[in-house]
Amino acid sequence: MRRIDWLLLGAGGILLAVLIARFQLTPGYMDAEYYYAGGLRITSNLWKSEPFLWNYLDDPTGLPHTSFSYWMPLASVLASAGMRLTGNLDFSSARIFFVLLAGIIPVLTSKLALKLGGSAGQARLAGCLAIFSGFYALYTGITETFSITMVLGGVLLLVLSSDWKLWIRGLSAGALVGLMHLTRADGLLWLGLVGLWVWLEWRRLRPMLNLNQVAGVFGLALLTYFLVMSPWFVRNLIEWGSLMPPGGSRTLWLTDYNQTFAYPASILSFSNWWGGGLGSILTVRLNALWLNVKTLIAIQGGVALLPFILIGGWRLRRNLILQTGGIMWMAILLFMTFVFPFAGSRGGFFHSGAALQPLLWGLAAIGLNGGIEWGSQVRGWNRRTAWKFFSIGLVVLMGLLTLFVVSERVLNSEGEEGWSAGYDRYQTVETWLREHGGEGSIVMVNNPPGFYVAGRRAAIVIPFGNLDTVIAVAYRYGANYLVLEKNTTPQLRPLYEEPQSVPGIIYMAKVGDAQVFRFEGTTP
Repeated sequence: MRRIDWLLLGAGGILLAVLIARFQLTPGYMDAEYYYAGGLRITSNLWKSEPFLWNYLDDPTGLPHTSFSYWMPLASVLASAGMRLTGNLDFSSARIFFVLLAGIIPVLTSKLALKLGGSAGQARLAGCLAIFSGFYALYTGITETFSITMVLGGVLLLVLSSDWKLWIRGLSAGALVGLMHLTRADGLLWLGLVGLWVWLEWRRLRPMLNLNQVAGVFGLALLTYFLVMSPWFVRNLIEWGSLMPPGGSRTLWLTDYNQTFAYPASILSFSNWWGGGLGSILTVRLNALWLNVKTLIAIQGGVALLPFILIGGWRLRRNLILQTGGIMWMAILLFMTFVFPFAGSRGGFFHSGAALQPLLWGLAAIGLNGGIEWGSQVRGWNRRTAWKFFSIGLVVLMGLLTLFVVSERVLNSEGEEGWSAGYDRYQTVETWLREHGGEGSIVMVNNPPGFYVAGRRAAIVIPFGNLDTVIAVAYRYGANYLVLEKNTTPQLRPLYEEPQSVPGIIYMAKVGDAQVFRFEGTTP
């Protein structure tokens, strides 16, 4: 490929991210708001703590809470870098480096397609598919982990398939896995991929490569992984006395997604999980499997790309990197289906699988060529003409899918389901609180990071449970106000629909479409 091809692909990725960013004026949902909030704290040299609680899994003692006790910090570090670069704390500054990463993704995808044996035309097609990425286009340019994960995953696969000396590839792979772990907690799984790659290389290169050399290469990967992760591990040892923050493992024992917000978190235990019955355990995982399969079809495969991904995968089934990546994809699917079915089916598989998305786009381009070869043999197609027709058609189709997704989620952003609806709602409530003596108070809401981003106010999450649990948590953590929204928990839905003062809380007002209460006997 020519240099101009790489430049056009990179510029295309950045341009589309910038165009979408023009209409994404806020983070849009809790994950992106959390990372943006973390970036704000880091930029203000307050990185050690968070003025909000979005779960109670680690039995927090109060506010401020130790930062990044569940989600990892790299996305927030990147958001902070953008804000430090411009000297502003706005969302546009926070997303600068994410937009730039969106331009790197198509270039990496094209390079990976070439590594898989694709032609220059197939590599260009793969890069275009990475630009018009359907559902992913919504998320690669905001303060989230998608663009980081795609870039790191693509670079890792390129490193493993490179002609570098084996020990250099091992060192580089370990460092990349460390960065992937700093991006997402499940990034640790990629150490397994590196181990698998070393084993496959040993099988391929026997007897030139002995077991001691294999162990040495994996040892080098572990070394650089721990070097990258060491600041994080040291910080955790200081804060909690363990390499990993406490509480995250409790999500193993969820029997309902809303138990993520359970209080006290000690109710999440093996005995409680097993007590739900084997039938319930299996049903949850089968439901998760079905939802993750739909993610594969609609998002990872972009509906239209999936047949070509399968064709490309079959044609390259003996390729070392494809074998490694395919096994890793299956490991992520199993992990996000059977180990963490609730988190996995509600976005975990979508997030984690992004690391392999450049590989899938590369396979789609190669698979399309395979389909055209079949057509030329069976139907007598002219290969050159068919390639132009179908490759352009596929890009147009993915462009239309991208436009539809962006239009539905961002451009048509009026009303309750709009991209910025939650942010606007919380700003309205924040204004009301300031006008009614709520300065310095703590609010209890569905989305504490979102409220902090909208109003720079301390917040805690509404716990899973009944009103007695809500009141107990409010007194435990000093919450002054309760904000109920239409999507509140089933236990509190009657109170939202018929707001009234009850023992422990006093009804204040309807603010926008939110009902605001004050906890009795509390003062800011």
